[in-house]
Amino acid sequence: MDGTIFTGCCGYRLTLLVGGLLQGFRVAVIAPTGFLAGMSADVIDVTPPSLNEDRTVAILSYITILGFIVAIVIHGNKPTRLGAFHLRQALGLFLFGVALGVGGVVLAIIPFLGWLAILAGWGLFFVTWLLGLLAAINGRSTPSPMVGAYFQKWFAGAFP
Repeated sequence: MDGTIFTGCCGYRLTLLVGGLLQGFRVAVIAPTGFLAGMSADVIDVTPPSLNEDRTVAILSYITILGFIVAIVIHGNKPTRLGAFHLRQALGLFLFGVALGVGGVVLAIIPFLGWLAILAGWGLFFVTWLLGLLAAINGRSTPSPMVGAYFQKWFAGAFP
């Protein structure tokens, strides 16, 4: 949300400009009144450049297996803590999905209860994937519920 965060003497106004979810924050110094009236605003980008790069790796790791491979390549060129965290989470989710697929074949034999178990498993998978993706978009290292801490422990050496 854009908005004035400070108004000082001589008519200076600091305004927070949010350029979008992945574009970061900028601060505009505007002098609408006083002896500096009519001057253009100075816009200062205060988002660290590495934050967007970290988010790119983190977000790509959750977008299909191809995105995961691209994220590994990008992370190999410039490793970051946020990227490594989300690569471990995405690897765990991928293996969790494979296990659900194999287990689903076995559970599909059991009428009704097996089908409900498959549905519940894939529902849990989707919610876990969505929460991981949202954490990556926001640049946070929040583990996925229930299984995320295990993924970090099991794959600790996978992405340094």
